Amino acid sequence: MAPTASKILSADQFWELPEKPGLWLELVDGAAIETSGSTWLHAELVMHIFSLLREYVRDRNLVRFPDGLTYLLQRDPDTMRIPDTSFVPRSGCRRVALRKGSRA
Repeated sequence: MAPTASKILSADQFWELPEKPGLWLELVDGAAIETSGSTWLHAELVMHIFSLLREYVRDRNLVRFPDGLTYLLQRDPDTMRIPDTSFVPRSGCRRVALRKGSRA
């Protein structure tokens, strides 16, 4: 995984990058990093792990979000990651902002 640009990007600048089919990007310490897409085996493992966690999630009143959502994890320099799956307390769902566009 090599940086796609040498300049430090903000989260807003990252969202403005043009999308390219088959190219997945994450922002790590201000650098746009190409990540590999999911393989069949990867997708199978994610589904299996989630099935094992299902009861845990249900018992704790969490909400599962599907893969493909981008999270802003750090500022200055900005870091944005796309986890395979994520869990958020129901009380925190109102803070999850949907943004037009996708980096996945």
